[in-house]
Amino acid sequence: MISLTPVVRDDLDTLFALQVRADKKQHVAPNATSIAEFAYLTGGYVFSIRSDAKIVGLMGLIDFREHDELEDGDDPNAAFLMRMMIADTFQGQGIGKAAMQLALDWARERGNSRFQTSVVPGNDAAMLFYEGLGLRKTGRIVEDEIEMSMSLVQ
Repeated sequence: MISLTPVVRDDLDTLFALQVRADKKQHVAPNATSIAEFAYLTGGYVFSIRSDAKIVGLMGLIDFREHDELEDGDDPNAAFLMRMMIADTFQGQGIGKAAMQLALDWARERGNSRFQTSVVPGNDAAMLFYEGLGLRKTGRIVEDEIEMSMSLVQ
């Protein structure tokens, strides 16, 4: 069973040790960097991704309704996936897809009307992954990344 749990101090050593596959390192910041960034983000939430009880990855979400640094064109009612990493030894098992479903549920339960992320140009695997979940390119480039979005309103 896949779950998202708020990161606590006892998770840090495990999270810091997790690595992505070598071909993904250019696309995903180290978990230590991500956790440090989220400590300073208003509306930022960082989660351990667990398979059963084992920590297998990290997810960072921002609730734009609480965030104080929106850029022109940002949807103030959106939840934004800023970071997701699944450790190399756990990739290809459906964990990322299950974690994303939990993130979408998290955003819906909080009352966000949209879900957004951005993808580094050239990361075709991530683009296809997010498209498979229903996110679509918006045409915007945000901080040199391709923005993707989907409605959460049923």
